[in-house]
Amino acid sequence: MNQVESLIQKHRANGLLIDTNILLVLLVGRTNRHRIPECKRTQSYTADEYELLERLVSQFKTVITTPHLLTEVSNLDPLNGKERVKFQNLYRQ
Repeated sequence: MNQVESLIQKHRANGLLIDTNILLVLLVGRTNRHRIPECKRTQSYTADEYELLERLVSQFKTVITTPHLLTEVSNLDPLNGKERVKFQNLYRQ
């Protein structure tokens, strides 16, 4: 087992704290992964990196955030129309 796998095993039950930009990538990707390179705040990430992020997040029992991070993500919502509705539903979850 490598060091990353060891850390995941150790902290899996405690949850994963995700910062603003990574949470934004996660939510935009779950809404429409093809929009990741099109949105200003997520354009430095690829769909492949989003897939890697999903695999990492799936290793943890809980995703942890704070009210401040959620406020910032809400303010940075880059989508419109039906995508925005889906993004906001994911955000609420």
